[in-house]
Amino acid sequence: MKSVSLAVSQIERVTADSVKISFVIPQELKFSFDFFAGQYISLEKEIEGKLVRRAYSICSSPYEDVISVAIKQIPNGLFSTYACEQLQVGDLLEVFPPEGKFAYIPEISPENLGLFAAGSGITPMLSIIKVALERTTCKILLAYGNRTPQTTMFAPEIEQLHRQYPDRFFVQYVYSKSHEKNALFGHIDPAMVHHLLESKYQEVDFGRFYICGPQLMVEAVRDELQKNYEKKKIHTELFTVTEAPKKEYKGTAEITVRLGGKEQILTIERKPTILSELLSKGLDVSYSCLTGACSSCIGKVTEGSAEMDNNQVLSQEEVEKGMILTCQAHPTSSHIKVEYNY
Repeated sequence: MKSVSLAVSQIERVTADSVKISFVIPQELKFSFDFFAGQYISLEKEIEGKLVRRAYSICSSPYEDVISVAIKQIPNGLFSTYACEQLQVGDLLEVFPPEGKFAYIPEISPENLGLFAAGSGITPMLSIIKVALERTTCKILLAYGNRTPQTTMFAPEIEQLHRQYPDRFFVQYVYSKSHEKNALFGHIDPAMVHHLLESKYQEVDFGRFYICGPQLMVEAVRDELQKNYEKKKIHTELFTVTEAPKKEYKGTAEITVRLGGKEQILTIERKPTILSELLSKGLDVSYSCLTGACSSCIGKVTEGSAEMDNNQVLSQEEVEKGMILTCQAHPTSSHIKVEYNY
């Protein structure tokens, strides 16, 4: 997947440590940058002599004239610090077309929505909310966790949508460091999910759920929902991944890589991930987060075998079909064949 150079058209301060940046997509690129609410784009920039690429969820609606992402500054985060402190309107960034499996399609999913977000996990939810309110008649519950009201991204926009659609859009704020009127105190956890769905909003027949935020929150909410709802109706996206203990891999393996209709045969070390080895050998392989939280680097093993350090994206059915996150995968056979863009 190729990137294009786009100039930043607007930068808005969202909170003290986050910004919203927007791009105007040229007419000739609009088809390539068409997207579903919930998907993300990857941005790339050389920072301090290092080429840095990061994935950011789109917070704008597919029906807006611009495509926007929100970036929250994280400690020691090269790209997020650059975006929040140095990036200027008019600066050029390499922008990759939208992708991602965390997608909301109103024509397919007209059900009432339950959305659970924490921190910057609100960014894809905002796009989903806008589309659902504009294109359907469904009801939406947003449970949104933050430390305090001051750290709550997009609060004014969320409140405006709530005032505009008071009978369809319900917002439950959750704060972990501040007691506020009409807000719950603590973190979004199974007990809170049960209270919201089975008590406070029991009259709403929820049919589909989206969860986005830190791994522990996402997994806890997902597991609670799976007690009463079908797995296929529950969609998850991780913004932070808890690092799992890594197995030691030794030796080398031969790998056949099918990319862009061409095949290459290489010898790679087993200890690094397949993706890092391919990038070090100059292959133009798609990637973004490098943590196993997005789906940019998915490949399909058609010969041989591999194991992943972490997988929070692929379903068991997809794994059984040979799909791997190459940023998390190591060869376990002497020869392996991996296909991209299968």
